Amino acid sequence: GRTVAPAQLRRAGADLLHSTSSLFIHCPRGMKHVVTLHDLSISRHPERFRRWQINAWHRRLPVITGADRVICISRFTADEAISLLGLAAKKIEVVHNGCDWHDDQIAFAETPPAWPVPGEFFLCVGSLEPGKNLRLLREVWRRAEDEGCRLPPLLLVGSRRDGVPEEGRHPSGWHSLGHQPDGVLLHLYRRALALVFPSIYEGFGLPVIEAMAQGCPVVCSRLSSLPEVTGDAALLGAPDATWYLSALREVATQADLRADLARRGRANAQRFKWSRCAFETAAVYRTTAPA
Repeated sequence: GRTVAPAQLRRAGADLLHSTSSLFIHCPRGMKHVVTLHDLSISRHPERFRRWQINAWHRRLPVITGADRVICISRFTADEAISLLGLAAKKIEVVHNGCDWHDDQIAFAETPPAWPVPGEFFLCVGSLEPGKNLRLLREVWRRAEDEGCRLPPLLLVGSRRDGVPEEGRHPSGWHSLGHQPDGVLLHLYRRALALVFPSIYEGFGLPVIEAMAQGCPVVCSRLSSLPEVTGDAALLGAPDATWYLSALREVATQADLRADLARRGRANAQRFKWSRCAFETAAVYRTTAPA
């Protein structure tokens, strides 16, 4: 990446390099460089990451700050870049992610899983690491049990990276499903009472839009990018057990509320299309590359 790729770019006569995730390619001198910045979670929450990840992030920072333009996937991430990295606002362009889980865009078939799916359940989707805040949900389910009002089961879809410790024994009614193919996830989005997404920090929050595109109600915290992405289409509240328990009880028992959230969610998800993302990204190229 440090020598071969730059040489190939020069031979191709490229005017612009867009680094969308890995920032290890050195941009040849005289070539414009656009970088996509997804979030600043390592800077904001280093306790979530291992030492090698933090070191790699600090090696990448000069590439981000030295880029000609920085595309941020949310207004929240743009504000974080200005606050934490000192980036000039004029260098930043906000281009939201898209979603290909809209009914007219899905390129895969719904696949029922090999295991029985409960008649009613909540769904949580994401990597199993401390930032996804399963600790909070554990407290919610245990509090409900202590109060004698058991919540529907929680299905957890997501894998745990090597080196990320377990948080302890799950409450009764939780089922860890690990990584699941898109067809199975689609089946679950279409049947869940709600996606429960208590993450403490998101640059965008793609599972929220995937769920909404499929009419799955969303319950999440009023933190980071989530209010920006969900608009008025989710139940948003404080990241504490009292609020979550109340919200989940409402969703589980009120069919009208679920229907309203599903309707508003589908409408909100229409804001996030990859075609729009591509169009806005191309506009950044045109205003960055030499004529």
